[in-house]
Amino acid sequence: MDPGSSSRWGTVVSPRVLAQNHQHMMCVRVDPAIDGHQNYMQVEEAVLLPLDDEVNTYGNAWAVRKRHVEKSGFEDADPLRNRTFKIVNEGKINGISGNPVGYKVVAPPPQTASHPSIVRGGEEGQVCSAPPLGLQVPRWRSLGWREMDYEFV
Repeated sequence: MDPGSSSRWGTVVSPRVLAQNHQHMMCVRVDPAIDGHQNYMQVEEAVLLPLDDEVNTYGNAWAVRKRHVEKSGFEDADPLRNRTFKIVNEGKINGISGNPVGYKVVAPPPQTASHPSIVRGGEEGQVCSAPPLGLQVPRWRSLGWREMDYEFV
C-alpha cells in the first residue's frame, strides 16, 4: 500500500501493511446422547395464529409448530420464524416440565458471509472449503437420504 492510503477491505496496522477484513468459520460435529441414544430430531418454529375473537383478538398470539425429522437432509436457518433444532429423547421425561428431555440448537444467522456460504467436512478429521455447489451436492444427494429416526442423530 502507498503510505497514507487506506482501504475499505481492512485496517492499516503498520506502514504498507493491511490487516484484511476476514472471518473464521468453524464447524463442530456434535455427537449427542440426551439421556441415551434413542433420540430424534425435531424442527421447531414460531407460527402466527389467525385472528380470532376468543383466542387471538389483537393478532399478537403465536404458537410453536413442531416437526419430527425422519430422514437426514437439509434444513436452512430461518430467523424470521425463529427456527430451532431440538434433539429429543421421548423415553425420558423432565420431572419439572413433564415434557421429553431435549437439547435445543439455535443456528445464529451468518455474520458477513454471503449466502449460500458453505464449508464442508471432507474425510475424517479434514475440513476444507467447498468447491462450486454443482460439484458435490448432486454426488451427496445420489447417496440417498439416511434413515435417522430414533437412531444415531
